[in-house]
Parts: sequence; structure tokens; C-alpha cells
Amino acid sequence: MKACSRCGQSKPLADYHRQAASKDGRKPACRACTRAAYMSRRFGHIDRALDRYHENRESLREYAKSRRERPGARAERNRKARERRRTDPSFGFMLSVNNSVRRALKHAGKRCGGKNLNSMPFTIEELIEHASKWPSGWRLGHIIPQHELKFDSFDHPNFLECWALDNLCPVYD
Repeated sequence: MKACSRCGQSKPLADYHRQAASKDGRKPACRACTRAAYMSRRFGHIDRALDRYHENRESLREYAKSRRERPGARAERNRKARERRRTDPSFGFMLSVNNSVRRALKHAGKRCGGKNLNSMPFTIEELIEHASKWPSGWRLGHIIPQHELKFDSFDHPNFLECWALDNLCPVYD
């Protein structure tokens, strides 16, 4: 039995981590106290950061707003998005699909939120594979136009028919 240097309780030696440099070959604090100290160091900063955020919420929001509204901020965001669309084909696909679905649902009087690709009858990889056969210089289109397939939710049968891979085709600008 050994007394823990932190909590003061007497515990068997099996409840202490090994430490070859000490006389009895065990650390001075028990495993539970060592774990508690580790967790405090590991996650304690998160609590402090949240407290700091809640104390300064308004000033942080004002700072973020000023950063968004600074001259050239919108141009910088647009430049980064253009660069990502140019270098990452899946990002361009995702934007195209999301914007098309968002416009279609908005037109039907429904507000759309979240990731639309989760509701698609295909994955982004399947769409890329399907579109890899198309020549370059195209945008996403539909064989049966969206306006002929009315839908107001992701569960509607026309939604699945509209966004089926065999209904998607390239449209050239």
C-alpha cells in the first residue's frame, strides 16, 4: 500500500504507474490523480477559451464583421473560391449541384439548408466518374429539364428522377 501524493488515499501499488527512478518503482500520484491532471492540462484550455469568448462575444463579432467588410475582402474570398474551383474538380461539381438544387427548391417556395449532396441519389465520386466522359468546357445540365420535373422536397420522386445520373448531361456555354 502507498499513499497518493495528490489525494492522500492509500492504494495498492497496482494503482500507480511505473517509474524506474523512484525507490519503490512507482510514481508518487495514483493513476486516477495522474489522469485527472492530464485531462485538466489537455482540455482545460478549451474551458478557458469558451469563457473568454463569452466574456468578449460582442467585440469578437464586431472584429469579424470589420474583417469581412474591409476593402478587398469579398474579392479575396472570390479569388480563393475561383482558385479552388480551378484546382479541385469535386469542389466545382459540388457547387454546381448545390446551386442548382438550391435554386430549384427556392423556386418551389422551399428553403434549403445544409449539404444537398447528402440527399442526392449519387455520391460526388460517381458524378465525377459519370462526367469524366464529357468534353471540357461544360456546365451541368439535365436531359429532362428541371422545370418539367417539379419537386418540393428531397423525398419527392421527381427529385430523384431529376438528379439521377442518367438525366445529367453537359451543357456548353
